[in-house]
Amino acid sequence: MRILFINHTFPGLFSSLVAAFGAESRHEVLFASSYGRRQEVTLPGVRKIRLGPHALRARTAAEELDNMMAAGRQALHSFEVLRGSGFVPDMVLSSSRGGYALFWESAFPDSFRVCWTESCTSLPDAEAATDPLFARQLVLCRQVMDCDLAVTLSAGQPGYLQDKLKHAVELPYAVNTRQFAPGHFEALEQDGLDLTALPELLVLAVSRTLAQSSTLPLLLEHLCTLRPRCHVLLFCDTLATQGSMRTLCPTLAAGRAGRLHVSGMLSLNKYKTLLSQAAAWVYPPDSRVQAVSLLEAMSCGAALILSKGSFASSLLQDRDNVLFLEEREPREFAESLDALLNQKELLQKVRLRARATVVEHCAQDRVLPLQTHFLEQMYQIWKEQGSSGITAHLEGLQSLV
Repeated sequence: MRILFINHTFPGLFSSLVAAFGAESRHEVLFASSYGRRQEVTLPGVRKIRLGPHALRARTAAEELDNMMAAGRQALHSFEVLRGSGFVPDMVLSSSRGGYALFWESAFPDSFRVCWTESCTSLPDAEAATDPLFARQLVLCRQVMDCDLAVTLSAGQPGYLQDKLKHAVELPYAVNTRQFAPGHFEALEQDGLDLTALPELLVLAVSRTLAQSSTLPLLLEHLCTLRPRCHVLLFCDTLATQGSMRTLCPTLAAGRAGRLHVSGMLSLNKYKTLLSQAAAWVYPPDSRVQAVSLLEAMSCGAALILSKGSFASSLLQDRDNVLFLEEREPREFAESLDALLNQKELLQKVRLRARATVVEHCAQDRVLPLQTHFLEQMYQIWKEQGSSGITAHLEGLQSLV
């Protein structure tokens, strides 16, 4: 089978899936992605096609939509050249990120098109109408209407697309539990210290929304007062958020700044070490919890502490494989967090159960064959029966999550 993957980065969301298809000689696999920091990475049996670079980071929904439209038109030209060279894919799997598959129906009208997306529990409301996320969701909606099969990766969250579309299905995430495992893989040196060797290191996930709130400085003040030996690493989602935190930390009360550290993207070994060695990973109110990051953290045996309501999932059980805290005022949240951090036996239990949960439900060794077999089965049904066959099969399908 000829298979084309499309994504903004290589291999990104498709890392395990494209490797699995590429490993089989009966498949011819191409991967189209924009220029990025991982262009040097290769996978056996996978040929790469470079798409044009995405425009600079957008600040508004309008800018993001313009960027994605331009990327989609540019990618369409590349796909037409590819088709003209004689490569017509049997199956196309694409995320909606970057807008590169925006016009894939025009490029590959006779191919089985699969939209591959991460969990989507709701659509952004009017308050987010100017945010770039709003434009990304609009493009996702267009893509799921243009595809033959819409796949949502799930970590046990209540689905949205599957409830709305007859050709949508949820599949479990595939986590490489051998790679994401507990251990000390590499020192994390920062500010003249090896952070993983400190008596107590707490990681606080900081999103753009949290960085802009007035509650974060108060939370840090209270937490540092309650735990005078604790160092806090502010793990930021973007470079802009890192900049905000580097500006904030020196403004806090004397003695606090030296125990506050700022970081963002790390090497894989440093990231795994941090997940394994930190006393806990905390997602306070207004943090953004991403399913794949959560599962990788659990696979490394991280003790996750989430604000209640931040991530609804049937996989997560309070005081078993995760810890939930009520969304309270900064002082009360810090006091509740302090109380949890003193319960060492509970934290150790959560670490062990977190990894066991991911191994049981999302281990790549089990999930990846399920994903590849399902896609090949859906392709054959579509080839023989068309879209009506896909719909009929999914209606009688039991949950795969």
